[in-house]
Amino acid sequence: MSSSSQPCSSHQGPTCTISHDNKKVCQLYFGKSPVHSETNAWKCTCGTVRKQNVKLGYTNLISHIKQKHPNYLEMFHLFQEADCAGDDGKSESETASVITSPGTSLSGQTTLEYMLDSRSTNIFKWLEWIVMGELELIFCEKDLTRSNTKLQPISVKTLKKYMFKLVEAVEKKVSVKVSTAPSYALVFDGWSENSTHIIGLFVVHPGKEYAADPEIHLLAFAPLLDETNFTAENHVNFIKSTLEWYSLSLELLFCLIGDNCSTNKATADLLGVPLLGCRSHRFNLAVEAYISEFLPAELELIGKLMSKLSTLKQSGRLRLMTPLRPVKRNVTRWTGVPDMFQRFERLLPNIDEADSEIMDLVPTPAQKRNIRARKQTLEDFKSVTTALQHHDMTMKESDVLFRSIIDSYPEFAFNHYLGHDADIIHSKDLHGNGVIKIQANKESTLSIHEKRAVEQLLLPAASHAESGETAVDEDAQLSFADRALKRQRVEEKKECSKYINTRFLLPTSCEVERLFSMAKRVFCPLRRSPQPRTLEALLYLTRTDRCGIWLSLHW
Repeated sequence: MSSSSQPCSSHQGPTCTISHDNKKVCQLYFGKSPVHSETNAWKCTCGTVRKQNVKLGYTNLISHIKQKHPNYLEMFHLFQEADCAGDDGKSESETASVITSPGTSLSGQTTLEYMLDSRSTNIFKWLEWIVMGELELIFCEKDLTRSNTKLQPISVKTLKKYMFKLVEAVEKKVSVKVSTAPSYALVFDGWSENSTHIIGLFVVHPGKEYAADPEIHLLAFAPLLDETNFTAENHVNFIKSTLEWYSLSLELLFCLIGDNCSTNKATADLLGVPLLGCRSHRFNLAVEAYISEFLPAELELIGKLMSKLSTLKQSGRLRLMTPLRPVKRNVTRWTGVPDMFQRFERLLPNIDEADSEIMDLVPTPAQKRNIRARKQTLEDFKSVTTALQHHDMTMKESDVLFRSIIDSYPEFAFNHYLGHDADIIHSKDLHGNGVIKIQANKESTLSIHEKRAVEQLLLPAASHAESGETAVDEDAQLSFADRALKRQRVEEKKECSKYINTRFLLPTSCEVERLFSMAKRVFCPLRRSPQPRTLEALLYLTRTDRCGIWLSLHW
């Protein structure tokens, strides 16, 4: 058995000698035990299976390593240096980062390139380039692409083959991660494009550690099973089939998170779970109502004015005076209103006063004063809308924003949309107070109905205490006064909640909206040929790669 040694250049202090022999090198790539002991079959990290009776040597395994992993000695030294670094007092996580970090490089190559054979690396690089770059699939076959890359050529057919295989592998990984969670919620919304209605469905669950951020994964981006209707029953069938595909238990589903429409409420009722209505949607409805009450005439006039100024002749005249272009509002989003008002004020000095058709659409002085008076109010609303879309926004924080709006603008009945008892809310015990009180460390103030609403979120150890008998038995020998004082002290000094981390209960469904924005780029008017399955695979892999799932797979 051949072996050699050399000093470890990264090790500080006494000289550290790195030795390598065939056994250790084979263990690096083939592991310490065969996949089938009876047949002496060993599986390499690149997926190749070789037979070798190690009692007689490692010739067959070493032959494969030298052929498919020509830089195996440098990779081996990297692992050995990490071991030496661990001896210097580094933690196991620090040592592991030296080995597994995608950024670790030797001669300009990543760890991934050393562990995989050249063909697997080539496929991975093409997938990463096209999927993460949001490029068309035919990009890999263009002559200009192939002439400007060192990657080996690949066809669209081969690329799609391995793209779908990667999707299957990622789906299994997501299934395992979610199935170990104590509870989960589903975030969903619909998107219509090119005469197709597509549902985006995410799953979100608590992280492994109590204080860890919640984990969110895309489950599906596909049309409904029956595209001829959009009833609640059809949505329920879609959700159930998706959960069945991932082998996820419906019993662990805590709630749905989506827009506050009647179809979503009926879907939640049929599933027997509450609907956590999107707070961004509620705030959008509230502001739309505010604008309709205080700025209806101004909005209509300036909207018509901007449309008139967008015509070819008027745009030509305006271009002689200023490079600014008219701005129209988005009818589905109120956030375009303050932008349109601001552009009106900047364009007003350049408007031809001799043009009667244009001047008839200019607001009166009183209306202009009203616009200026409401300008700061609209800016405040816009800041709240932006804050609600932050990925780390919690239910408690969104409630603080809503209460601030209600208190700061009493002239409008915002409480009808943003209050805890708003008619639009589906599950008031959960939505209005239950989760918010838990996140605000006010669990002692939960009502009976609120406790029932969040009962599924109890930690296993706290479930028995909630039932009552265990806690009473432990305090049975104490007097009434002592029991009362003890409970108060426990509540005051309590550091750990009885409930799991509720940050996975997102206040909005903005994660799905962000997915739709990405879909608009991938499924643009010039790229309408991909089938729904291909579009879903592209978005699925784009979303999961950002969670680091690709690199956690065994390539």
